[in-house]
Amino acid sequence: MGFRALFNLPETTLMLRGLNLAEPYWERVLGHIIDGNLQAVADEYVQVLVELVGLESGGFDVATEVAENIHEAVELRTSVLR
Repeated sequence: MGFRALFNLPETTLMLRGLNLAEPYWERVLGHIIDGNLQAVADEYVQVLVELVGLESGGFDVATEVAENIHEAVELRTSVLR
């Protein structure tokens, strides 16, 4: 859901869609993911995260914790300027 929210932001939509309104947006997103090799980035991040947090490999609890950490990292937060 974190990635979905990220790709649904107006700024991201405008950047990816650009002036090409003929191509469906979901195809632009997939192309961007493939070009940026998001799968390799996610693989490396999960490996480092499992070692950093001290989780043992395997099991549903580990997968849930990894997913929660990824969601927290991807989720955008607004800053408060004072």
